[in-house]
Amino acid sequence: MKALFIISCMTTGCLFSAAAQEIGSYSILSVTGKIIDKQTSQELVIGQKINLQTTLLFDIASDAVVLSPSKVKYRIALPAQHVMSSTLEIPSQQAIRLMPTRPILATGTRGSESLSADFSISSLKNYFGADTFSVIGNSLKLPIREADAKKGSLIVRYEKDGIKEIRLKDFTLDKAQLIPGGSHINECFILMDDGEQMQTVTQIRLFFVDENRLMKEFSALFRALETEKKDTPENRKILSQYCTDVYGCIDRKNLNSAVERFFRQ
Repeated sequence: MKALFIISCMTTGCLFSAAAQEIGSYSILSVTGKIIDKQTSQELVIGQKINLQTTLLFDIASDAVVLSPSKVKYRIALPAQHVMSSTLEIPSQQAIRLMPTRPILATGTRGSESLSADFSISSLKNYFGADTFSVIGNSLKLPIREADAKKGSLIVRYEKDGIKEIRLKDFTLDKAQLIPGGSHINECFILMDDGEQMQTVTQIRLFFVDENRLMKEFSALFRALETEKKDTPENRKILSQYCTDVYGCIDRKNLNSAVERFFRQ
């Protein structure tokens, strides 16, 4: 039987992990957009549960994060081929993907509280990374020293009704300045202007995370893990790992502030 399953995967192309076929209820930790469980006709909501032997109806660009009965995180999203064909209703088994665990970087410049003193292309790229950089809340003043701030400025470039180039005020990523009414920029270029030339630092997906929503996600995670909401180093690590896995690179001070707020509530 195992051999037949392997052959079937090779010929049809398995789009999901066998581990994702756990029987039982999956806890919903995060939802972006709108996803409908066709079996119950209910919309997926943070903090609720879902049986993933079902069919899901997606809005374009919707996704969700769930925790399996064995406490493994998975992402639910439309595969690229379904997005291209506008097929928005698919079996849940085709939509679920194992969420990789990202390393939490405790050293170096990326995600730390300050940039290196040289304020160079390499130090900025280490800080932002090259995948997703998230801001918890509506703004983040980048940890650039006053002396370094005089060496140049940073510009955000992206396409929306034409090419936009926005020079950051006071080295602050501000949602109202960059994407009023929105939450993310899928293809965002960070550039440095040193007064003589403009150079590309990196390309990222810039995402602003609503802090109130994040508090709900933290609560849902603790309930799913059956963990008491108590401010301990281990619980802080659980929340930091969740944010890193789901939202990518986050300024360490920005992340710690959100975790502290959760435990103060």
